[in-house]
Amino acid sequence: MKKSVFVLFMFCLLVSSVISSQESEKVAVHAARMIDVRSGNVGEDSDIEFIVDLTPCSNEIIGLVNGEIIVDSGMDFNLMALVTDDINVDSIKWFVMDGEDRELIGDNVSLILEPGTYDALLETIDVAGNVNISEFTIQALIPDHTNPRVGTTDPV
Repeated sequence: MKKSVFVLFMFCLLVSSVISSQESEKVAVHAARMIDVRSGNVGEDSDIEFIVDLTPCSNEIIGLVNGEIIVDSGMDFNLMALVTDDINVDSIKWFVMDGEDRELIGDNVSLILEPGTYDALLETIDVAGNVNISEFTIQALIPDHTNPRVGTTDPV
């Protein structure tokens, strides 16, 4: 029969003080001790390092001007973002409310839209679960395929 082993961490108060700190991230060392509850054997203290990450990813949407992106309708275009995090990025998702309510995954995605104005957002989540949401608008305009003409008029 296996022995039941529980890990007791003596860091509840330390974690609380770290989380309530004004700094966005803390590294703290905490003591842990293994105790076999059946036999009462107690192991040595061990130091464990925890990183408390309270900083969400940084999002930069490429081509965004004054909260919107302007594209040609009916043509393939890409939504691109530069996403960084101090630890690691877990997910990058785009949501485009175009009647289909599309969810696209990745930092560089491709789609085609009919003429119109669409609400969209970029959601990034880091490995600690911190979320950053950037809302924006996509203007899908009818492309102008008419060549310019130069003409003259007679003076009156």
